[in-house]
Amino acid sequence: MIQPTASLPATGPVTGDAARTGAPSVAHGPALPDDATTGVLDLFESWVRRTPQAPAVTDGGHSWTYGQLDAAADEVVNGLRDRVRPGDLVGVCLDRSAALVVTAVALARLGAVYLPLGPRPGERRIGAVTEDLDVACLIGDPELLPPAHRAAEHIALALPGEGANAAGTVVAAFAAPPRPGALRAPREAFYAVLTSGSTGRPKAVVVGEPSLGALLDWYRAETGLAPGDRQSLLIGVAFDPHLLELWAGLTSGAALVPAPDAVRWDTDLLVSWWREAAVTVGVAATPMVEPLLEQPWPQGLALRHLVVGGDRMRRRPGPDVTATVLNAYGPAEATVVTTTHAMRAADAAADGTGAPPIGVPIPGVTVVVTGADGHPVPRGEEGELRVGGTALALGYLDPGLTAARFTAPAPGLGLPGVSRLYRTGDRVRMRQDGLLEFLGRLDDQVKISGVRVEPAEVEAALEKDPAVGGGGGGAARAHGGGARVVGCALPVVGAPNTG
Repeated sequence: MIQPTASLPATGPVTGDAARTGAPSVAHGPALPDDATTGVLDLFESWVRRTPQAPAVTDGGHSWTYGQLDAAADEVVNGLRDRVRPGDLVGVCLDRSAALVVTAVALARLGAVYLPLGPRPGERRIGAVTEDLDVACLIGDPELLPPAHRAAEHIALALPGEGANAAGTVVAAFAAPPRPGALRAPREAFYAVLTSGSTGRPKAVVVGEPSLGALLDWYRAETGLAPGDRQSLLIGVAFDPHLLELWAGLTSGAALVPAPDAVRWDTDLLVSWWREAAVTVGVAATPMVEPLLEQPWPQGLALRHLVVGGDRMRRRPGPDVTATVLNAYGPAEATVVTTTHAMRAADAAADGTGAPPIGVPIPGVTVVVTGADGHPVPRGEEGELRVGGTALALGYLDPGLTAARFTAPAPGLGLPGVSRLYRTGDRVRMRQDGLLEFLGRLDDQVKISGVRVEPAEVEAALEKDPAVGGGGGGAARAHGGGARVVGCALPVVGAPNTG
């Protein structure tokens, strides 16, 4: 377990109130190990060489070895090599399956940028992506692709067709060339993900391989993930924790276990699946796990580590919980996870009561809680969380958005090796022991089942209807603690009532 870094002094001079009143709200994760430079794809290929017969994906009664994944990925590379170049964005419209895993490996070998969109991305969202971004092609079931790509040039891909979520047929669909000025990914990008945008259009975040590699190094060390383990592939494909799950399994010699879609929405089904699939290490969204923490812990689980995130956690594990539960925090702009707090039944009595903290930074990460001037506030005071270090994404594809959110540290704030800080917009407090507590947002952004939603994006969607004169969006919390998007529309006077 990574220990709290409360004893680490802030580096460099500290100004303002923090200098006068005590320890500033600055914390550094442990230094990255000297051997933390191995590429993500290289680690997978090392397991192909070492254990080609070991299971890499197990999906119900179907299983694929590391050697079989390797060969299947080479077939996809051969099919796309003449059309997909290094640095090209490729939208992947597949669900959790062996086919998805093979596609991720193939795109990494091509040097293309993996953009996961999920099996049925909405036409409005796909429209924004293909209008704003220079997407080379979409990979998915031709029957489920948007109209422009259904009618486009197709290259059939020989991908595994078995498994709970597998598509029968998969193609790479090449639509019309991008419009002039469409945004391209930088060559050093490894993957990109979409987040909700305040302009009404999604924002594309791009992440480099070293940032993902450092996260995976921490994950393997924290969970002990290794050959013989079974790592869940549960998170929705369009969301960035999916990248953690997928590559954690492939870089550790473990087997990935794709979850049937129904498992993601029903806690009882999730528990049954964990048990039947013998999952040993998992990632899950907070709203799915919290109900399990206030009732007797399910028996017969092989699960020993469970990383939970995507929303504010309000409950702690009870004394009968047999897994280590990690409350994880991190925006997509800082590569999935930046701080964690590990909770075990053995130390539950000493861990306090109430909502658990979001913990301390993982290796290579620096966190600063600042006031409006960008300088750290004293520990115990609230402020905005800013994140720096290895975890930072390369930025948004839109350079203007990058400049606004990824900023230089305040003058006089000495942070060796940290040239940029991402402004999360999250309101937090750093306790005297160095643990961070999440308090809420500084703006009106909301989280729905772990998904970031900008109310302005809801409003923009409503106002596209010519019968709507104005719209508003937000979140409503249900009795059980979950939340849902709520939209309100003001009709245009004289517009027909469409119900």
